[in-house]
Amino acid sequence: MAMCYRYAIYYSPQIMTELGRFGASWLGRTPEGQDLAPPVCQFVDEETWTNAVEAPRRYGFHATLKAPFRLADGVKEIDLLDAVEGFMSAQDKVTLGPLQLAETDGFLALLPKKHASVSRFAAKVVHEFNQFRAPLTAQEIEHRKPSELTRQQRGLLETWGYPYVMGEFFFHMTLTGKLNPENAMPLQKEIENQISPSVLGDVSIDEICVFVEQNPGDDLVLTERFKFGG
Repeated sequence: MAMCYRYAIYYSPQIMTELGRFGASWLGRTPEGQDLAPPVCQFVDEETWTNAVEAPRRYGFHATLKAPFRLADGVKEIDLLDAVEGFMSAQDKVTLGPLQLAETDGFLALLPKKHASVSRFAAKVVHEFNQFRAPLTAQEIEHRKPSELTRQQRGLLETWGYPYVMGEFFFHMTLTGKLNPENAMPLQKEIENQISPSVLGDVSIDEICVFVEQNPGDDLVLTERFKFGG
């Protein structure tokens, strides 16, 4: 089994679900990496949509549980996959409840109205699989702009390889990159027009996914799904 550059553990709904269909349609690609036609937009032009989704499209429609990481020395891909399968066999399904479209830190995302249960589960994922992660390089640390992080976030970056975990974690499914003020409102209006109320209804996480970045800079694509309770 060939090693990939990086691995990530995400929640990514199946495309057969309403939430999964919406996310794939909006970003113009499936989690597996298949390109789709751009959505038909009423309030923004195709160039505006393309620029808005450029950053999240690379990662596919997802919520991060453990951010992309390189495998530690001596760890093989099958070791990680086997460990995820074993971990999930002992976990119970996580209820998200209803979602809402919100602006956070300049980008648009879907967020649950309540975070408690999913935050606890995400912390377990981060803790369980940190042993598989290679230490960050100086370049990887610099990429996170440590001078702009709080003291707590810098400590989390050093310990867990990512600054937005544990107490800094918030579940979100990103729909755009950072937006300039003139495009933010039209894009929000467009997403509200594209998304049906049923997509935002009660949502449960019934499986998690391992995504891979084959080579540096490649899109991340889903490689395997793991259901709760095995």
